[in-house]
Amino acid sequence: MIELACPECRKIGPGLRDCCVAYAEEWDKDIPDLVPHSLLHDAPYLFEIARYEAIAQAGPENYAGYAKSKPQERALVMRGLLEEAGAAEFANVGPGFGALEDATGGFERVAVDSCRCFLCRLKERHPEVRCARGLAERLPLATSSVPCLVADSVFQSVVDRERFLYEIGRVCAADAKLFLTVAYDWNYPRRPQNGFNVDRPDELEALRRFLAELGFAVDFRYLNLGEGWVGEKDEGQLLYVTGERA
Repeated sequence: MIELACPECRKIGPGLRDCCVAYAEEWDKDIPDLVPHSLLHDAPYLFEIARYEAIAQAGPENYAGYAKSKPQERALVMRGLLEEAGAAEFANVGPGFGALEDATGGFERVAVDSCRCFLCRLKERHPEVRCARGLAERLPLATSSVPCLVADSVFQSVVDRERFLYEIGRVCAADAKLFLTVAYDWNYPRRPQNGFNVDRPDELEALRRFLAELGFAVDFRYLNLGEGWVGEKDEGQLLYVTGERA
């Protein structure tokens, strides 16, 4: 079972309420806040959190890019991949408006997002989903507790991609499944990123090698939501990085 944990001191379970990140008087047992307070004063993280809080508060009907990103179609594709991999439980990093949770009834799910408003919306529709507010670069998940990790259209917008990958390596179990997607047609970063520019073949191979060092053997595939799996990046809208830890 996936365990929530303090991203700093690694406490799990009841001890989280008094860990070095959370404060008992502010504790919300339904959506614990496990964002390291030191990073809340870091400008790039502040920018990302504020941007997504504004999107979440506006709602999907008022966010022009949401319909274009075809979240329901993507969620069904991801559900198919999860079923094919035999996954019964997964951690979803960056659930956004919760399309994947809508499509994955019957799975055990943990959702982690830096945006509290997204999680509140998700929890209203799916109270059975365990939620925690946290950062992709400091995941509030216990080491080696995650059997399957999903991050749909998140990788291109995190502040520190390399740190996110290290965190994936830390929290994933020995035989974990991994599903990352990168969107080409929408939600591209609004500032320079550190490394792994997946528009470039050499950077894509660098990503493969980096994940291999973390124990993951991965494949790269491109998806066009109107046509299905395609052979070339220029024909697709999404890159799927899928694999398993050996």
